[in-house]
Amino acid sequence: MESSQAYLDSVVVTIPEPTPGPAAASLAATFNNTAVSQDTNTAAADLDGHGSSMSAQALATAGVSPGSTITYGGVAFRWPTQAGTGTADNTVAAGQTIALSGSSDTLGFLVAGSLGTSPGSSIAGPGKIYYSDGTSQQFRLDGPEWRSQADNPAVTSAYTNAPGNTKQNTVAGVWYRGISLVYGKAPVSVQLPGAHAGEANGIPRLHVFAMAQGGKAPSPAETFNNVSVTQDTNTNYGDMDGAGSSLSAQALATGGAEPGSTITHAGVTLTWPSTAGVIDSTSGKTYGEVDNTLAAGQKVAVDGTRGTWLFLLVAGANGTASGAAAVTYSDGAVQQFTLTGPDWTKTGSTVAFTSAYSNKPGNQRNQQAAYVHLVGVALLSGKTPVSMTLPNITAQPVQNKPALHVYAMTHG
Repeated sequence: MESSQAYLDSVVVTIPEPTPGPAAASLAATFNNTAVSQDTNTAAADLDGHGSSMSAQALATAGVSPGSTITYGGVAFRWPTQAGTGTADNTVAAGQTIALSGSSDTLGFLVAGSLGTSPGSSIAGPGKIYYSDGTSQQFRLDGPEWRSQADNPAVTSAYTNAPGNTKQNTVAGVWYRGISLVYGKAPVSVQLPGAHAGEANGIPRLHVFAMAQGGKAPSPAETFNNVSVTQDTNTNYGDMDGAGSSLSAQALATGGAEPGSTITHAGVTLTWPSTAGVIDSTSGKTYGEVDNTLAAGQKVAVDGTRGTWLFLLVAGANGTASGAAAVTYSDGAVQQFTLTGPDWTKTGSTVAFTSAYSNKPGNQRNQQAAYVHLVGVALLSGKTPVSMTLPNITAQPVQNKPALHVYAMTHG
């Protein structure tokens, strides 16, 4: 009896990994839904089963047109060339298998859900990636409801279309989702999540607009490692220069830079960190939220849909801070350049905004004005940037040693 059980156990152990079904050559080969319409022909698309759709004109205004490139998370995507033509431009996930090739560390998707169970809900399901050695990797893919206010959309449409060539003043979006691939293995195909129950009746579905492989890179905010902005009543939490100096949240607000606000200078719009000057006590300890990256060789994603320049909000400390930086493009090309942050106590033509005073330890004030600067680099023509490597200067503020603080970045 024991030998029979051992034999059965061996049979179970040697059952091969399930193999995927036939793979479509591309995501576009599986397109089965039309989500984008012209404002003058809204009947040509139906994203949600109620005749609503994304506007080709609103997308174009945001820099997204048929076949254009969208970069997010270090991955470069191509927006469907069919979008707005009246033909299928996305795949409603129903277990389709799609071929993959090449090596990378991330499989990225541009997705959105429709007809969620509640406003702001996500549509999600399990998928599977198959590798050349016969193994597989399960993952979860989710898409926020297309008209939700979910954070960080990769694509935004200022309004949507409705039947009868009418507009709905509702913002819509498409979101990036990245899946880390198994290191050292070659992916050969991916199986999308299966159909949701009742999908034929127009209830929850997951729309996949684009899929691509690439090298994962964190957003600038994900590399934040320093607190440089403090409340006037809690100055000890910040340190710009190794001596405990910091920007004043109150002085910045007076100058128009509040947490999460947009700052426009020389025609360039960037978002000031939402954590700047924020105090957190949720863990039982009180500390300042990190609000910038001290440049120390970090790789960060270049997200966006268009532009010939890369702009950054920066400030040097303990003098002007500069070093070798690089932009990496989707075709593997690398552009070397020098990134320079003028000192935060020095004015000049690069000043984006001014703080009338700064803070010192012990809730003290330094009456000298402080500055954050806007700098930029011209990108290579005809290429798509996916990431940037910051100079390797210092990861910790040290007295009398130059430091480069990076607050925000935009591709425009």
